[in-house]
Amino acid sequence: LVIWRSEDAGRRGRRIELPVSLIDVAPTVAALVGAPIPPSFDGRSLVPWLEGELPEDSAAFSQNPLNDEIGIRTRDWTYIEGKAGNRGAQRWLYRAHDVEQREELSAQHPEEVERLRGLADARRTADLGRRTDSVVIELDPERRRMLEALGYIDGEAER
Repeated sequence: LVIWRSEDAGRRGRRIELPVSLIDVAPTVAALVGAPIPPSFDGRSLVPWLEGELPEDSAAFSQNPLNDEIGIRTRDWTYIEGKAGNRGAQRWLYRAHDVEQREELSAQHPEEVERLRGLADARRTADLGRRTDSVVIELDPERRRMLEALGYIDGEAER
């Protein structure tokens, strides 16, 4: 993410080695233009970071609601939890610099797994608080077949 403000003209840019998410863009832009940040925004303003107020660490989240996977990236770690076939919940931990995720380290660093699992649980709890009532959509048989083939809905789901 690149942010430039006119008051920064003449100053050298800098790189901040903490992960951020796309959801941080809207609150950051709102803060930069002096607009209030709506409470419905999930992200955070990064303006304090521009002013030198850096947190000790930062977490960027990714989620796949179709199979309840969640990923967390910090400066040092990549944590993923989700379901692996019929084996139930699985957790994987990698060093952040291991971009190909070749060396799984959860057994060697159980304290990090628990810390990041706590962040994942907190994120899920926060998400549940924002959800609205479900909407039931009736699908014609052809659309249902197409969505089942793509894996978006379960063929065994109640019709």
